[in-house]
Amino acid sequence: MTRDNTAVIRGFVCAGVYDQGDRCSATAAAVRRTPLISFREALPMTPFRRNKLYRMAKNGEIPGARKLGGTWQFHRETLLAWLDCRAP
Repeated sequence: MTRDNTAVIRGFVCAGVYDQGDRCSATAAAVRRTPLISFREALPMTPFRRNKLYRMAKNGEIPGARKLGGTWQFHRETLLAWLDCRAP
């Protein structure tokens, strides 16, 4: 863990806690052990259209979203946990 509460895990820099207000800060542990999925794999899992998902990832609204090598990648379990928290 570094001073700014980030850790380098398997070559990826992960925040210690994805605390964006009241949103699912408990998913940080899942980030450390889950594989990444591509934008195309994440899209059907969400209720959002392509442009909305891209905009949300770009604005940092989705925990576990990272742009690696010019493409968006998502931590699968973090994305699913975040979507569960958003469900009514």
